[in-house]
Amino acid sequence: MSTRYFDTVTSANVYDAQLKAEIKLANTAITIDDLQASGSNWGRRQLLACQVIVSPTAHNVLPAYIRHRGNEGRPESQEVQDFLNGPDPSLMHYSTHFLISEYGFSLGEMWAALASVKHYPRPRVVSSNEGTPEAKRVRRSTAREGYVNSAGFQISSSNPEDRSSPSAGSDGSGGPSYTEPEPTQELPAEDSAVLLITRVLRHLLYYTQAPRSSRVVDFRPERRRIVSDISELEKQFVGIDDGGLSLKVEGGLSTEPNVAIALLEAKRRLVADHGKPKISDECLAQMTCEAMLPRLRPMEEQLNNER
Repeated sequence: MSTRYFDTVTSANVYDAQLKAEIKLANTAITIDDLQASGSNWGRRQLLACQVIVSPTAHNVLPAYIRHRGNEGRPESQEVQDFLNGPDPSLMHYSTHFLISEYGFSLGEMWAALASVKHYPRPRVVSSNEGTPEAKRVRRSTAREGYVNSAGFQISSSNPEDRSSPSAGSDGSGGPSYTEPEPTQELPAEDSAVLLITRVLRHLLYYTQAPRSSRVVDFRPERRRIVSDISELEKQFVGIDDGGLSLKVEGGLSTEPNVAIALLEAKRRLVADHGKPKISDECLAQMTCEAMLPRLRPMEEQLNNER
């Protein structure tokens, strides 16, 4: 049975039981002092300190946007249908330039980003002469009478024996040394995931919202550092997200500050259980910190039911 916070602490009764167990185990009370300054250092104890109770999904629409949607009657565009149909797997090894010419700029860049994080088997190329036995020819000796190997020649004052020893080249060829670059597998994974999510969200936001809408949802691709501003506390809390969705009003004019609807947090790796990704306590705690910090803004800058 899973002991992860996300899977288990789903009611007030379970939360109370987990809180008592943690206090008994650590032999110390849980207070706001347990909240470390950086959200990336938060874990299960910080979730308990914030009184987090995981609720089931209650809406198909984000709570902060539910009062502002107005596209229910809008027919589904061809661009959205093409997205739902997905790419042709046999084309996913082609260049970004080719995919853009095949699917258009938005979908082409999206499928190129998808190909960088998802493995697609290479299509098998069958040649016209496959199955035909390879022709063989008689092997002839290439040695010629009187031939002397030039490796034994002495040029100037060089020692012929030196030619048998490895030189500066990595293969002993005498050329410049070369080290085969080793690709880093973990470092670009998070950035590749963010790039794919950016492409998907921008495509959907552009083709699902009516032109010149009075309220639009915009995607922010830039990472944002949020610092708490609570005068009653002696320390500040810091969270850094990987982008997010913001609500803009008045015909899409940018107003400051934008109302945060959702934040994006990408990870280099996820905990998997029987092939299904799971949210670890550390990941949930970091997202909790990042979700709390925008709510510390003044009330006039928040929407009702903002999450």
